[in-house]
Amino acid sequence: MGSKTKNPKPATDPYPATHHIILAHSAAAAKHKENYQPIQNGEIGISLISHFFPKKALVRDGFPRFSEEKKDLVKGAYDL
Repeated sequence: MGSKTKNPKPATDPYPATHHIILAHSAAAAKHKENYQPIQNGEIGISLISHFFPKKALVRDGFPRFSEEKKDLVKGAYDL
């Protein structure tokens, strides 16, 4: 099984992948808070385990950016 990506970038691919994992979690958490949390009184959290660290020389400006709207969505995606 080879990579299906035309231009795999092992040094930077984890960053957009994690970016999208966070966005997906945030969207699901928002729906849960809206539809189920008031009834179920549950808590929301996320665990991200990563073994990669920023390599600024390789990544440069390749880090995904969150829009202001997405930042607000992410900020409400967990309970303390």
